[in-house]
Amino acid sequence: MRTETLRITAEISEPQRVFATLMDHTLSRVAVPVVFFYRQSVPEQALIDGLRRVLNAFPVFASSPVVINDRLAFDCNNRGVDFVVTHRSESMAEVIPRANQEEGKRLAEIIQPNRVLSGADVSR
Repeated sequence: MRTETLRITAEISEPQRVFATLMDHTLSRVAVPVVFFYRQSVPEQALIDGLRRVLNAFPVFASSPVVINDRLAFDCNNRGVDFVVTHRSESMAEVIPRANQEEGKRLAEIIQPNRVLSGADVSR
């Protein structure tokens, strides 16, 4: 198995802060990891280029959550997002059932929303 983690950022970035809506506050304690699986190999560069286009159009996805004057906000600082590529000889049907059972291994990084809201450093 070969795994590589890259930090992908937008090509164009203008720093800004976006204050959270009531819905953002309501959902701020819910972690939502996102993982994509493909049946066959997909060119990594095509996925990276697509992700960069998304980050250009939606800079909040590469932001850091912050609290300003007791209000939740997103610091759109082009922090980037982790992009993990793993190549395995096994099929996804073999990997998924036991992925979270293996000690110390997860399909996605889990972000603790309460740490974000408390102002704790959640960066690596």
